[in-house]
This record gives sequence, C-alpha cells and structure tokens, in this order.
Amino acid sequence: MKYLLDTNVFSEGVKSVPDNSVLKKFEKHQHEVVTAAPVWHELQFGCYRLPRSKKREIIASFLKRYCQTHDTDSFL
Repeated sequence: MKYLLDTNVFSEGVKSVPDNSVLKKFEKHQHEVVTAAPVWHELQFGCYRLPRSKKREIIASFLKRYCQTHDTDSFL
C-alpha cells in the first residue's frame, strides 16, 4: 500500500515543534509514502526561496533525505 502525502505532512519534519505522532508514522511508513509532483515542487520552491541560512540547509537536507525520487520501473 502507498500513502499519498501532502505538503503539510512533509513540512512537519522541519517545524520547530513538530507533532511527534506525525513523525513516528512518517518514519514507520517512509518506504510506503508518495507525493504528487505539484507537492514536490511546492516543497522545493518554499525551500529555495528562503535566503541562504541554517534553516534553508536543514530543510534542503530533510528533502534530500526523505523525499528521494525512485526509479518508476520498480513500480511496474
């Protein structure tokens, strides 16, 4: 089963006070989650429109770690 996530779920991971229940579920199902292309672009846009800072580095690192692209052939 795959879980289609929206921006708010991915954003939880970089909040200053994240909801631990959301993070636990995200960790548990991290290999079963997907998102839509517009959500991915919204996350990227939000990150890279920030001025260069520690916060931007944290968000970029989070996106790279948890929002990796996968080879679509493995889903066919």
